[in-house]
Amino acid sequence: MYPFIIILNPPILSYNKKIWFLVIIFNILFFQKNNAKNNYENQKNKNQQVEFTLLYNQIDTNNFDKNILGADFKTMPKSNSFGFNNGKYWLKLIVNKTVSYKNLVAYIPTHNIGKIDIYQNINNQLKYISSTGNDVAVDKLPVNYKFPVFKINTSNTDELILYLKVNFPKEANFPLKIIPEKSFISYVSNKQIVNSIYYGSCVIVIFFNFLFFLKFKDKSYLFYLLFISSLMFIFLLYDGSLITLFRGNSFYYKIEVFTHISAAVWFLLFSVNFLNLKKRHPIFTKTLYLFPIVITILYTFYFASNKYIICAIADAFGIMLLPILWSFGIYYIRKIPYAKFYVFGYVLLIPLAVYFMIGFPFGFWEVNGEMLIIKISSWLDMFVFTYALSLKMKNNIDKN
Repeated sequence: MYPFIIILNPPILSYNKKIWFLVIIFNILFFQKNNAKNNYENQKNKNQQVEFTLLYNQIDTNNFDKNILGADFKTMPKSNSFGFNNGKYWLKLIVNKTVSYKNLVAYIPTHNIGKIDIYQNINNQLKYISSTGNDVAVDKLPVNYKFPVFKINTSNTDELILYLKVNFPKEANFPLKIIPEKSFISYVSNKQIVNSIYYGSCVIVIFFNFLFFLKFKDKSYLFYLLFISSLMFIFLLYDGSLITLFRGNSFYYKIEVFTHISAAVWFLLFSVNFLNLKKRHPIFTKTLYLFPIVITILYTFYFASNKYIICAIADAFGIMLLPILWSFGIYYIRKIPYAKFYVFGYVLLIPLAVYFMIGFPFGFWEVNGEMLIIKISSWLDMFVFTYALSLKMKNNIDKN
């Protein structure tokens, strides 16, 4: 068990502020120690990353193109993403054998790649190597991992050229990384530790908020636990954790839409309840309820037309709800007793959520599904609001 879990049970601490302070310091140091170790491993992997060149050519065809070797390939965008310009692409991967590693692993930490067919250029002929991606059965994968992964052997050539036929059902995001095979094992292990800490925290926070809701009948607890549940589900999608359950199932690409709607609804209800906006701004609050309605309509048009640009617009419109509500917390930070917790709790999560949710569908900058920084910000959010809601619970007890 990780020590920081004890912070999530306020009754044990009897609301003693000194004890809370010590617990906060202890857990921050503990988390920082683990985070520093993870950063060291990430930096180590980064230093071992193999240099490569990635080019692209978009071909709108389901047929294998034998003339691809003579096709005109262009340099990938700096973001390694084409955003909402989804579809089928041919990518030309040139791996320069400038390192001593023979066995390499190429992995693409993003959650919406349908299929990658890997071919190698041997004597001006394309030889099929393997396939990976969400639509490929487990027993057919070259490496069984939540993100698309394939192996590269550079022992027989100074410069290896691979051709990748990639299908992007949604955003065309391709943040390719290539590292030695032995480093990939430690990379996977570190990610499992981080995910265990984060999702374990989520489950415990959800459980205690559910108990508080049953005891005090305060909707703040209910709305918050539902928001955390939606957020956790979004992260499970984005970091690839759920692909094992939905591999090869086209419904996987629709789940994300429902989680975005759910997160918007519960965040809105929690914020309105927590800041008491319904009484302070009744007319504007009713306007805010249009956000989940509009994004639901846009997502419906997306399902009907299968045009991903509509989904991207819906994502961008929906994520704007977060900074709008956060601005109310800033405005009332001196007027509402608990507004400071609202502002501090979301000081990292909201900017990073906007960064990721805009980056994925539009491809303005490079994003990937590892999402370590946003999980840390979410962990801060859970701690702050668990503490804030526990104080609210204590005040309710004192009044009775």
